[in-house]
Formats: sequence, structure tokens, C-alpha cells
Amino acid sequence: MIAKRRITFLLLAGLAIAVIVYFSLLYLPMSLLPLHQKPTPQPIYDYYEIVDEAGGESLMTIPLIVNVGDELLTEDNRRFQVVKVIENKAYARRVADTLQLPGKK
Repeated sequence: MIAKRRITFLLLAGLAIAVIVYFSLLYLPMSLLPLHQKPTPQPIYDYYEIVDEAGGESLMTIPLIVNVGDELLTEDNRRFQVVKVIENKAYARRVADTLQLPGKK
């Protein structure tokens, strides 16, 4: 009689522990780990104006989507990299001058 009670108790305790472990593995990670949110997409404009960050000089107006990290080469061989985009205005930082070919001014 005592052996049956002991076996029944051990089975019920094991079942209870299994249920607790199952639900904790199922629901606990969802509450502890933050969910990764997708970044909000940038609105698309008809044109973007790229401006020199230092001087405010307008470098280019283009009908393409501009993102941070894009590079721009001006007609006088100055190279810029876009550092931030606010609405349809992109701010570019001067990276370097490119090499001039001999005989070109």
C-alpha cells in the first residue's frame, strides 16, 4: 500500500515537473528576450538633394533613393559619403580628393 502511494506520488510529481518545464521553455523565452523590431522603412521621395555637411553647398539633386553610406563623386573630383538622410535631404561628408590625370585641370 505504501509502495503504491509512493509510486503514485512520484509519477504525479514527475508529471507536474514535466508540465512546468514544458511551459517554462515554451513561454519564458518570449517574455525574457526582447523581440527584434524591423526598422521603419524610409519614405520614398521624387528626388533627393545631397548637401555638403560642412558648408551647406548643394552637391547634387537626383531622382534616386539615397541611403547612408552612399558615395558621390563631384565633377571637380571631390569624393563625398552620405552620413545622414532627413526626409529628402541627404548630408554628405567629404572623404577625399581623387587623383587628377596629367594634363587635366
